[in-house]
Amino acid sequence: MLETLTIHSTEPHQDFPYEWLTATAEFAVDPAAAANARIVDLDRAPRTGDGRVRFDADVRMLRPRTGGNGRTLLAVPNRGMALGLPCNAEPTPLSFDPTAAPSAGDAFPFRRGWTVAWCGWQWDVRRECGALRLDAPIAEVEPG
Repeated sequence: MLETLTIHSTEPHQDFPYEWLTATAEFAVDPAAAANARIVDLDRAPRTGDGRVRFDADVRMLRPRTGGNGRTLLAVPNRGMALGLPCNAEPTPLSFDPTAAPSAGDAFPFRRGWTVAWCGWQWDVRRECGALRLDAPIAEVEPG
């Protein structure tokens, strides 16, 4: 479950009434919850005082500066990179700068008021180059 979203920076996005946002999402999950039963080794991860396992991830987001439709499209980054804006009818030029906002292309999601977000989900990408990363807890292995 998302607990907090800490915004680090925002900047205008091209000629659209959108902004490019960088943030950190902080999560807490209950290892005893049935919905989390399929998460491998979650029961071995360190817990905080309330019994939850906490972790964080990098987030990038394109969101309307005002208004919008109240909906978010979560795009899965490839090796920590937000390579393009999803749902475009025409291809968009790819940027291999992981810190750069993707090109709007035909702006299909923008014209409909959508927020588009990318969240790091891989623990083994290099944050130093700007890639989106997940900082996962380290499971405690029983000796034996």
